[in-house]
Amino acid sequence: PYDQDAWVTLADTTVSPLAHSLNMLDGLHSRWVELFSSLDESQWVRTGFHPESGVITPDTLLLSYADHCQAHLAQIDRVLAAM
Repeated sequence: PYDQDAWVTLADTTVSPLAHSLNMLDGLHSRWVELFSSLDESQWVRTGFHPESGVITPDTLLLSYADHCQAHLAQIDRVLAAM
């Protein structure tokens, strides 16, 4: 967990080129694909603990991340529509 409101006030979020953030996201998504593609059946049922979400599995983590990405895409769509 972190303070999201404080995060967006950091200098790199206001002065760095957008391409840097997009490159980071591209790399992150590639790593997620590699990770989830490499899991065998026994690994998909393993559990972990997230301080905000409680018990999680790779499946719930993947679904949560997909929902998170969809929420950001919807946010971008709203901003672009308002321009």
